[in-house]
Amino acid sequence: MALQVEKLKSIDRALGQNVAYAVSGSQLSVPIMVERNIDNLYLLGEPAGPALLQLVNLIWQYNSLAVDISQRIVLLDANQWKLAVDQLLPRLALLTQVTKKVAEEVQPLHDSVRG
Repeated sequence: MALQVEKLKSIDRALGQNVAYAVSGSQLSVPIMVERNIDNLYLLGEPAGPALLQLVNLIWQYNSLAVDISQRIVLLDANQWKLAVDQLLPRLALLTQVTKKVAEEVQPLHDSVRG
């Protein structure tokens, strides 16, 4: 995802509407199993449950930011929208870190259930 956002910055003369469409398309979805069981994630206990809840929260925050930025980009010219796109990159880096953390903390639970 971060690579797609970086690619947007390499386009010199793109119109704000085209970039806005690409940014709004960069939204992330919560994994189906997590979304289906969101009310029960606390049952996983430490550290997996809170980590998954943090991941869901960050995904929702990122998606909200992507919508907000895409709405603002529509009104910007080719020289202005790159600054708005730059706001997504730190959030994507944070999501990558949290996703890695969640994977490490959920793996032992997954392995114990598989037996």
